Amino acid sequence: MRPPTPLRHRATSRLVVACIAALASVAPLDAQRGTPHAPRRAATRATTKPAKPVPTRAEPRILHVAVAPGLDADAAAGVTFGLAEAARLAARAGDSVAVHVLGEGEAPIDVIIAGGDATSCRELGRLARARRALVIDAWCEVPDQWAPGPLRGGHFAVLHVGPPAALRDAVAEREGVIARRVVAWDPALLARESAAPLAERWRAAHAVPLGERAWRGWAAVKLVADIAASLDAPPRAPALVAAFARAPALDAHKGAALHFGACDGVLRQPLYVTGDGTPATLREVAWPEAAVTRCGWRR
Repeated sequence: MRPPTPLRHRATSRLVVACIAALASVAPLDAQRGTPHAPRRAATRATTKPAKPVPTRAEPRILHVAVAPGLDADAAAGVTFGLAEAARLAARAGDSVAVHVLGEGEAPIDVIIAGGDATSCRELGRLARARRALVIDAWCEVPDQWAPGPLRGGHFAVLHVGPPAALRDAVAEREGVIARRVVAWDPALLARESAAPLAERWRAAHAVPLGERAWRGWAAVKLVADIAASLDAPPRAPALVAAFARAPALDAHKGAALHFGACDGVLRQPLYVTGDGTPATLREVAWPEAAVTRCGWRR
């Protein structure tokens, strides 16, 4: 397996860079069970079956991923964890994942993992348009979807792993809670059977719970790695965008088949209202009807 590209960056990004650079020496974890792209099937316990082999390709392929500066420690831990798993998944097929830092040279970029404030994330959108890259919004603090267009293939798209602020606000108002209690992930979900494989792998590598920011970072990488593994063609941005648009189901260990909305690029997934941090107080809530009607929902 080709190790990820060594990384350097300015002081403000040292934490993210240090985490990702450590991928070159990550100790092997248990490989993810099941196929890399498992449509319409909830994840099962990791101890039931060995991993199915991934067919090797005649020509090795490289998925070029750039991680934007500005991710905090939790999000960076999730992205690093996801990149390590993506590299192992690619290696099973004789492929590899190359990690780049934005702003250093003109290396090819297929995917940008984004996070940060509104100004930096919108700048990433402009950069992605110029570089013809796909942006996966792991944790951008932007009040709207900031996507330049619907997910219909082509050279550019922004996909959002978490619910936008407007969606969280609408759910919070309906449920009578503050917006920050509306989440896409909570550590209590690791107690559920659908998340058992993820829980085992995360606990083997980290002593802290898998919080929402870390889950978003991991899911951003995991979803694009699964799609890349499903392609026969090289994993360039246009092929990735088109594959996301037609994917029947995506898996992020939430016990449900997920997909990105064709009209807004927002991940259709279960949302929750948090309680006191225990599984018994975590409550799943419905999406606003307007969001479902506007973009549709695959079943």
